[in-house]
Amino acid sequence: MKIKIISRFKMETLLSLGKEEFNPEDYNIISIIDPEMNFLFPIDNLPKNILQLKFHDLEKEDWDKDPEYVEKKGWVIFNDDHARQITKFMDRMDPEKDLIVHCLAGISRSGAIGDYARIRFGLDYERFFIGNKQIIPNAWILKTLLRIEVDNRLEIVV
Repeated sequence: MKIKIISRFKMETLLSLGKEEFNPEDYNIISIIDPEMNFLFPIDNLPKNILQLKFHDLEKEDWDKDPEYVEKKGWVIFNDDHARQITKFMDRMDPEKDLIVHCLAGISRSGAIGDYARIRFGLDYERFFIGNKQIIPNAWILKTLLRIEVDNRLEIVV
């Protein structure tokens, strides 16, 4: 499996090529957007190989500094529910298909989710980062995903 981190614009470009050149069914796709934006894929009858989530690109420190401001703005911070949806999606992903993760810029949110997938599936660190040079993973998202992964494993043991 390869993991490719891209921007929303790149995903829109790929989708515009048509199924002959880019068929979303040939990939596992995690689509991340800001809550005020529209999903790229129709919500009705969403294929099992696509996960769509809405949350802003915030670090926990942003929330901690001024929670009232963040709440007033209506910002949605990545949370345990988002993390569980991602881990469950990865549980059922087709390992024969590559994973595409996109967010608005293809840098922070998608970078964190892609890095988590790299760790979870034991993929090569250098190869992943060379293939996704633009990423700067959001630390809060990555920490939350790793914590939920550990919690899930503990539930299996107990």
